[in-house]
Amino acid sequence: MIIPKGYKEVSNIIKGGGGFINPIAEQADAAKEQALALNVGSLISKAEDIATKLNITNPSQFAASISSLSVKSSNAVAAINNFKGHIDQLSGVVLNGEKNLITLLELAKAAQETIVECSSNPDDENSYKNNPMYKLFGSVLNAGKHNQRFEKAVQRVKDINDFFSIDELSDYLQGRPETEQVKEINKKIDEMKAIYDDIKGKLETAQQEDDDAYTALQSDVLAQVATTMIASLVGDRCANQVISKVKSPALHKAIQLAKKI
Repeated sequence: MIIPKGYKEVSNIIKGGGGFINPIAEQADAAKEQALALNVGSLISKAEDIATKLNITNPSQFAASISSLSVKSSNAVAAINNFKGHIDQLSGVVLNGEKNLITLLELAKAAQETIVECSSNPDDENSYKNNPMYKLFGSVLNAGKHNQRFEKAVQRVKDINDFFSIDELSDYLQGRPETEQVKEINKKIDEMKAIYDDIKGKLETAQQEDDDAYTALQSDVLAQVATTMIASLVGDRCANQVISKVKSPALHKAIQLAKKI
């Protein structure tokens, strides 16, 4: 393949690995680093300190719930790593993966032979959701939403950590009934679990939607290729000998009708 005139430097940049960026990398790394920094033992100790300060009957009652946070955070980290790797391929940062930018662009271009609607605004998802580009690159086009989710999660986890770490932030519970104090502390722990669960669930769903679109469009394009090939081979005796062995009755009927059009 001959590179178009004037595009040699473009080729050099891409070859050197500096051509593309992952649009969620920075925020994803920040969320991952925060999750990895979770110190369950320290959090348990801080919860017990708060409970002791508030004269809660059993200061150790939060330990089991906090301990389960380690699994939640680990699952979130795994989901972030998988999703970041997924977008590394979609964005072109990694060009030798199975579902890389070039392969997907070629697939989408082929699929666009039948669906060409596309908005001029990459953030106006409603006007071109049926376009193959959107289906294949949904996670890239929605990078802004993913980054907002990461940023919100990082800030909320920080707020919860601050509650356990900064003595004054739990002072408002002084004088309240013990049941209310326990409920409020458990609420903070449960919210952190929910944050990690949400990250894991949303990222896995987004990646699955991209993968499902890839499978569906691949099937559609292959069907188009097969149809074009069959049409071009009408009258080719050798090819027809092969096709006659494998075509279904329904396909045979459709081919006969197509010949009459």
